[in-house]
Amino acid sequence: MEHDGESSGDAMLLAAILNHRSMEEANRCVARLAATEFRGDADGLSWFASRIASPVANMVVRTRLGGPPREGAIENLLDTYRKLGSPIAWLVGPASTPGNLDKELEAHGLINQTQLPLMNIDLEKYSSTATPAGVTISEVETDSELATFTDIAAEAFECPRGAIALWSDAGMRMPRDGEVRARMFLASLDGVPVATAQLAVALGVAGVYAVSTLPKARGRGLGTAVTWAALTAGREMGCRVGTLQASPMGKPVYHRMGFVEVGAISLFGFGGG
Repeated sequence: MEHDGESSGDAMLLAAILNHRSMEEANRCVARLAATEFRGDADGLSWFASRIASPVANMVVRTRLGGPPREGAIENLLDTYRKLGSPIAWLVGPASTPGNLDKELEAHGLINQTQLPLMNIDLEKYSSTATPAGVTISEVETDSELATFTDIAAEAFECPRGAIALWSDAGMRMPRDGEVRARMFLASLDGVPVATAQLAVALGVAGVYAVSTLPKARGRGLGTAVTWAALTAGREMGCRVGTLQASPMGKPVYHRMGFVEVGAISLFGFGGG
């Protein structure tokens, strides 16, 4: 029985690492494409920064540090954010190195501000539910549709539009045949767009991001419908596993869809911000 428990624990860890690594690769692509002059993807750190006062627009999305020089690397990068006067979200998860990155960030004055569950779904076994009456799903193809996607997500997440635009604009520019392939979806209620989701395929995994619904349209199944649309597209692109990182509001919805919690990531930021 102990052996079975260890095997189960190992499988869960591997599932969490897969979720986190696919997210890192998708986010690295965003960092390279984001419309900001402050970015980097070298020496074990992938990050971007801006003068927008939101951690969504100032993120360290991947950390692979080793050896004594890493303390200098952490401090130098934090100094960049401090000089810009920007908040920060430093993502720490099961694939991050060193293994005690959380402690090292705390030693540099950061605090663990948010923890999000990593959730996976087997795309070979799931069955999508019927789309609710009056709901239609469409793919974002034009600049006007991209602007609508950004407006909805910014309002739903209560986030500065410029911060969301860094992500949505980068997603729109990702090549369809690149290492990271992105597609974006709108859900409309009676012909009016009210919900969003983005698919980013990386490392053979269908990552779902930016699932949002305007407050006036919540509780009607739109988030579920647009998430299924992204997952279905991922399966059609050859993915066998779907992943996401859930908000407190979304977690019970994803459980009902068949997602399983496999781990967590933490977002570290400056104290008080």
